[in-house]
Amino acid sequence: MNEQKPGSIETRETGGNGRVAWVVRQLESLSLRHEEGELIGSEPVLLERLGISRPTLRQAAKVAAAARMISVRPGLHGGYYAARPTAKDSIRMPARYLRLQGATLRHVHEVSVELFPGLAALATKCENERLWAELTALRAALAKRPGETEDIRGMIESEVALGTVLAEMTENPLRLLIHHILIEFGDLEQELKFYRDEGDRRCTRQLQLKLCDAVLARDEEDARAIAGARLRMLGEWINRAGSSESDVVAPQRPGLPGLAYRREEK
Repeated sequence: MNEQKPGSIETRETGGNGRVAWVVRQLESLSLRHEEGELIGSEPVLLERLGISRPTLRQAAKVAAAARMISVRPGLHGGYYAARPTAKDSIRMPARYLRLQGATLRHVHEVSVELFPGLAALATKCENERLWAELTALRAALAKRPGETEDIRGMIESEVALGTVLAEMTENPLRLLIHHILIEFGDLEQELKFYRDEGDRRCTRQLQLKLCDAVLARDEEDARAIAGARLRMLGEWINRAGSSESDVVAPQRPGLPGLAYRREEK
């Protein structure tokens, strides 16, 4: 058993990658005990505190730095500093994981059916006046732009804007995170499948306005029902696109809960 040094974290006998993974956890733990940008320790200090070799520390530091939990600075005032991942860092990895696992439009739709009507209902209970003002302003902006005259990108961006403000209004960080993961999952530069038809854009805009009105009226049941109607419309679009799963996958910048999608790359 290793002797525990004063003020150090107790080490354990683990070799190879196991030891590196353990050091990564210790570095992340130390980072969380400090404010962002504060010095965690110099290399000699951490070698002594953790009781490890220099190669092990440096290998672990690369992993922790890649996760944006620490930063390593060289030079006179060099050392290991506390860092924090951004929201973008936090959502990028799960979005990539979904792509690698072959997530499809139908998978996203199944999740949306369970998630988004409840999200819309929760938005009616928001107590943040700033977010109510944002929704009011967004509703006014959408009303000035008929869906049939909106271009595809503008329609998608309006879905993103509406979805984001409603997700924020739930004041539930997990729901907001899931919303942003779905946004990151898409790529606006890819070929778009939906919103090409004027009728689709018109119906989408009408439902956007109805959903805004229901939430602004703090009508929980109406908000839930309209969100459900939007999902049914999306389901019809999926069916219309064809029965081949390979023809419709990977969402493009989803909103709440109407989504835009692309063809799968061959």
